[in-house]
Order: sequence, then C-alpha cells, then structure tokens
Amino acid sequence: MDKVDKLLLKVGVPPHLSGYRYIKAALEEKDTQRMMTLYQRVADRYGSKAILVERCMRHAVEAAFDRMEPAVQEEIFGSTVSGWKGKATNSAFLMTLRLYLEGEAE
Repeated sequence: MDKVDKLLLKVGVPPHLSGYRYIKAALEEKDTQRMMTLYQRVADRYGSKAILVERCMRHAVEAAFDRMEPAVQEEIFGSTVSGWKGKATNSAFLMTLRLYLEGEAE
C-alpha cells in the first residue's frame, strides 16, 4: 500500500467506490490545476467519460467527509472546511491532499 492509498483511507474515502481510483489517479497526475482536463485525462486512462469521473469523485469526496474523523479533518483540512461550510469541492479536496502529501515528503 503506497502513501496515496494510506492517505485516502485515512480521510475516509471508501476503496470500493470508483471515485477512489479516480482520485488516486488524479493525485498521481502532475498537473491538477485544470480540473476539466484532469477529469478527461483520468477518464481516458480508465476508458470512461469526464463527466462520470467528476461525479464519481464528488461522490467519493462526500462519502469521505461523512466518514472522516474530526481530528483527521482538522489535521489535513484545518479550518478550510467546517460543518457549516459543508464539504470540500473536488478541486479543493485534491489540492489539499496534494499539499499534504508534498509536506510529508519533506
């Protein structure tokens, strides 16, 4: 199990969801700034469509926030996401995890 898998499990992304593998693939991409092209690249990798990748990722992010321990949410997302603000967007979720992974590597 690599560090991306460990992080996704830590934040509560259910591994049985298609969004899990799409998020993992997106985190492995070099350019995550342009979300629409990112969705298309991940879709091409898995023989899917960009709109389906986006929806599956959104579902996985929502599931993660429903399952995530408050201490983990505070550690990784800090005050960027709170109960009254709702859940992170796909892009915010990916960028936060990317920054967290880069911080661990240092």
